[in-house]
Amino acid sequence: MAPNDYFKTATEKGTVPFCSADCAKSGQSPAVLNRTLLMLAAWIAISASLQAADDYRLGPDSEKQAGVPEGKVTEHHWTSKVFPGTERDYWVYVPKQYDAARPAPVMVFQDGGNYVDPKKDFRVPIVFDNLIHKKEIPPVIGIFINPGVVPAASEEHKPRQNRSFEYDSLSPQYADF
Repeated sequence: MAPNDYFKTATEKGTVPFCSADCAKSGQSPAVLNRTLLMLAAWIAISASLQAADDYRLGPDSEKQAGVPEGKVTEHHWTSKVFPGTERDYWVYVPKQYDAARPAPVMVFQDGGNYVDPKKDFRVPIVFDNLIHKKEIPPVIGIFINPGVVPAASEEHKPRQNRSFEYDSLSPQYADF
């Protein structure tokens, strides 16, 4: 049966799926229309999920809670000998419950400035404070280290970022420093 004959017969019977009489008159096949509708539905679903990503709300562990002891974050600056000429900032978080007489786990964060900042998305010290207080994790020391930067040679120049060299090189340098 030719497509137009199918539409004529199916339209008269009212059995054309997802197709109106106008579709049948135009000669479009149900397969093309169904595929188009499926792609439209997929596009709507993907669009909705992308919008939802922007609606993410931090959970209670990412917010300061009353009565939770706050650990201390100290900021430091360091000039590397392994990556000559690079300087970097790093932060060390020590929980209030830390006992120097007992070994403590350590967690290291690359791109540390993003993770240690209490106003950004990750807020790790706040999360650590809350989870340690609830005894969901032991007292953990956090080290937050930024990639190296080669300072600008003069005021007219910009500093050179060393991140991709440090993180992506296939050498033992990053582990050594």
